[in-house]
Amino acid sequence: MNLQSGQNIPLQQSAIRLNLQYPAKSGFKGEPDTCLFLLNAQGKVTGDSDFIFYNNLSSPEGAVKLVTGSQQSSIEIALDRVPANVSKIAITVVIDGEDTISGLSLLSIQAPRYR
Repeated sequence: MNLQSGQNIPLQQSAIRLNLQYPAKSGFKGEPDTCLFLLNAQGKVTGDSDFIFYNNLSSPEGAVKLVTGSQQSSIEIALDRVPANVSKIAITVVIDGEDTISGLSLLSIQAPRYR
């Protein structure tokens, strides 16, 4: 299944896994980092624990987990454990260093169970 930017699909499962791939072009010197923001109804995080990244790999209740690797990462979300005040989970890829996102040869997100 291919989704267009901004497209939504209903989720039938209580747990989902997303796999991100971001291989770099030759000469790329940056370090891609996957980050997640647990957002409330106003589109805001309510505290530092709502920011999931390389130095904070899990939400306090364990509903959202990030596993990082070289040029890839995976996200595990237990929808039934996400706090009630979280209405959206924003996923970003940040480039640490001099390069930009254009230095990646690919940026993809796949949900293996939803193919």
